[in-house]
Amino acid sequence: MAAPSKGRSPKALRFAAARIARFARQQKRSLRPFRLTGGGVVLEQRLLPVERVGLYVPGGRHPLCSTVLMGAIPARVAGCREVILCTPPRRDGSVAPEILAAAEEAGVDRVFAAGGAQAIAAMAFGTRSIPAADLVVGPGNRYVAAAKALVAGAAGIDFVAGPTELLVIADRSADPETLASDLLAQAEHDADARLWLLALGEKIVRDVRRHLQRQIHGLPAGSPIRQAAESSLSRIEVIQCGSRAEACEAANRIAPEHLSVQVSSPRALLPRLVNYGSLFIGSGSAVALGDYVSGPNHILPTAGAARHSGGLSVLRFLKVVTIQEVKQAGLPRLGRVGMLMASLEGLEAHARSIGIRLGERPVEAVLFS
Repeated sequence: MAAPSKGRSPKALRFAAARIARFARQQKRSLRPFRLTGGGVVLEQRLLPVERVGLYVPGGRHPLCSTVLMGAIPARVAGCREVILCTPPRRDGSVAPEILAAAEEAGVDRVFAAGGAQAIAAMAFGTRSIPAADLVVGPGNRYVAAAKALVAGAAGIDFVAGPTELLVIADRSADPETLASDLLAQAEHDADARLWLLALGEKIVRDVRRHLQRQIHGLPAGSPIRQAAESSLSRIEVIQCGSRAEACEAANRIAPEHLSVQVSSPRALLPRLVNYGSLFIGSGSAVALGDYVSGPNHILPTAGAARHSGGLSVLRFLKVVTIQEVKQAGLPRLGRVGMLMASLEGLEAHARSIGIRLGERPVEAVLFS
């Protein structure tokens, strides 16, 4: 186990952390506890934080400091008692100092040098050294994703995330150089990254391809990121759309992790777009800013899961629980209806458990009085 070291958080980490925390606090305010009273009944909703969170941060070529911030800060804003982190060790068995610096900034309690599917299992079930977590979150490769799917139930999970995705809707008003840079940025993430260009016109496709060819040569020849980018870009899907409505329909079917809208009057498309992890509007909204510093979380659903799930947020670290108090004044009205419902479902013991509170009258007398 490695302890986050003090005084190692550079200004960039602190700046990003502050923005992520600000957005998470506002998310938390959007869901509030409340109390309803009337007719002798008191009903309450409360928000309780998950006790212990396990965060997985992938290893690979570079330390993913941003994932530490995105996973741990919302948990802290939610009020979770403990946040532990697992990340693959370096060759000497240590944890990258950049990860430790981000862990310190994000308020991580303990860092464990453990990676892969075995780290997911350790956080879900617990070991002699790694405590079992109530919720396991964070991205990873296909083995990590499979492990999360397998342990779901023993511990909660955020979702099973696959390779990164970017879908761009563009018309002739878009800057092709900017579009190419966004596509290349996501392509270098992973050789299996999925990319789509939904084009409203043929010229924008030609221009984007030309800029991609030029920009990819700016990556070091033979480097892992160059190889990953070339692999992903070789499979980019270009779809010519005859109208904005057609483009929106296609985007909703695909339900991408990242959706970039680069058209004139982009906000006019928002009512039609309903399936995405995070949406980026306008030429200034680089997807990479969302990866690091905008504020919303970058741990997002992939593989079409945006049809039914949003990205990781402070709300995932909160449990919405309810409290019910039925006083004597509320028993007669609720009791009669409750007993009738139990009768319709054929659950006699349910009906009797209510009837006994109504003075132990025979069930039939209460049902038909």
